[in-house]
Amino acid sequence: MNARPRTLGRTAALAASGLALTLALAGCGGSGTDAAPSSEAATASAAASSEAATTEAATTEAATTEAETTEAAAPAEVTEADLATAEQRYIDFVNALANKDANAACGFMMDPTTNEPVSGATQAVCASALESDGIMDQFTPEIAGVFTTDLLEAKPAANGTIDVTANGDSLGVFTKAGDGQWYMLAPQG
Repeated sequence: MNARPRTLGRTAALAASGLALTLALAGCGGSGTDAAPSSEAATASAAASSEAATTEAATTEAATTEAETTEAAAPAEVTEADLATAEQRYIDFVNALANKDANAACGFMMDPTTNEPVSGATQAVCASALESDGIMDQFTPEIAGVFTTDLLEAKPAANGTIDVTANGDSLGVFTKAGDGQWYMLAPQG
């Protein structure tokens, strides 16, 4: 009797993971249309990224240390109300997908290039990617109905973010924006 909700939850978790990846590549900082790189190109790119990161870390280490010692802003403490809000925002996000409202679904995302909620041209690109990639087709009203506060668990992280999970699977990490609302972060990496 408990197998059906668990199966739907896992299906939705997989769909959400695919959605988050699509949003990260297409609507929130990447093009999403590039062909997959060859393994040689990927290896060269990874090596170049590693070298650039090492160089950047070495040149900014002194500045970072100085900034941390002068005044480090601690992340705001996550409250029970914040946890409940993040769960509800995830439910609203999934309902927007089930209602085939790509623009509304993208409105729940944080733009990693600006650290602000997705808006304007970025929101339009995000919505277009959702509509063309078929991700919204994976979210039916039946799947959206599975997502209740009973299924979801919001867990605070030390950095002030909230991880919304279902059956132990992460569905999305939320961060609080300047407008006081919680938005889903696009996965990095």
